[in-house]
Amino acid sequence: MAGLYTKYFGDSRHSGYISGSTAAAGELAWIRPIDEVGGQAEARLVLSSGEIVIIDGMNEIFAFSPDGRRLWRRRKYYGTQVALQDGMLYYTTAGKKDRMEAVDLNNSVRLENFLIPDVGNRSYIVLFEPTEKGLIAQVQYASQPDMGTASFVVFHSPRKGFDYDWCRGFQRSQSPLVPLVSFEHRRLVTTIPWEAIVLDIDAAVPMPEPAARFPLPFKKGTAWVSCGAEGSLYWVGHDEQGLHLMVTDFGGNQIWSWSSADNPAVPPLWPIAPPILSAKCAHILTREYLLALSQGKVLWRFALAQSALRACTALADGTLLLTSGGTLYHLNEAGEILFDIKLDEPPVSAPVIDKNGRIYLAGPETLYAID
Repeated sequence: MAGLYTKYFGDSRHSGYISGSTAAAGELAWIRPIDEVGGQAEARLVLSSGEIVIIDGMNEIFAFSPDGRRLWRRRKYYGTQVALQDGMLYYTTAGKKDRMEAVDLNNSVRLENFLIPDVGNRSYIVLFEPTEKGLIAQVQYASQPDMGTASFVVFHSPRKGFDYDWCRGFQRSQSPLVPLVSFEHRRLVTTIPWEAIVLDIDAAVPMPEPAARFPLPFKKGTAWVSCGAEGSLYWVGHDEQGLHLMVTDFGGNQIWSWSSADNPAVPPLWPIAPPILSAKCAHILTREYLLALSQGKVLWRFALAQSALRACTALADGTLLLTSGGTLYHLNEAGEILFDIKLDEPPVSAPVIDKNGRIYLAGPETLYAID
């Protein structure tokens, strides 16, 4: 993952949730090569502003209109993250991975030469969340013979000045889970191999103590965490007892839990994504099935006979967009197929929709629009 981190999903909570719905019937509206000059787009993430679609490639960003016109493209530092917030697209500059820039949706530069502290040849960013005042980041340092074991630092850097508003370091450690930020509850959640660390993103002191810290629910088997808009943390993992989901508050207090050890009909398989959260339930995604859970009970399970599942997005009406192989499925609230459509290549990230409900997803070199 070093130097090649991207978000799992477009939101900072990794919840897989979009506050919109689609009336799509599963018909291909158009298909476009992402790089029209025959280059290697290497798409990783699809984002939608509601008005335009953004493709995060390995070293370039591409923007498309809803009718498939290529609007613009812009280079960035190879393998680094992008973030779309409030009509602005943030990224690291092509020449220096320790500089943040931002453009509006017309590709006009609105922020440039923002220094990202602690980023160098032996470090990389694993959390990249712009704020109204600056940037929240987590920077990981690789293990080096002359520097000791790996360590990382979490900080908020202001837009004016070259210092920190606050900074917290963790020596001889690295974060085993993708960190998240809940802007609604002003909390950042990161991890060390045995413990969850919760920080106040509005900390008023230079080196804040954690707002909370508590053991990871499944120890080394904890695989992912996501956060609901209401402020609950959803932890999913796998250990010798099976597959588990635990829901906690930001203090680590359990709200409800589920385990395959108590449900022998559900195979105890490895989760491949953060829990996907809809308004009424949480979903666990493995290669073999998508599971819907609420208050510790299984609502339904969706599985395919011969194709591995890949990515999933929850919509506001309770339906889900699920990819498997080269196929997109639209499922209703009960896990039943509303439509499916086969594509020319396997999608590389979770599907998104625009304000009119058109669905977009990308293969490594191709963008698809579905009505």
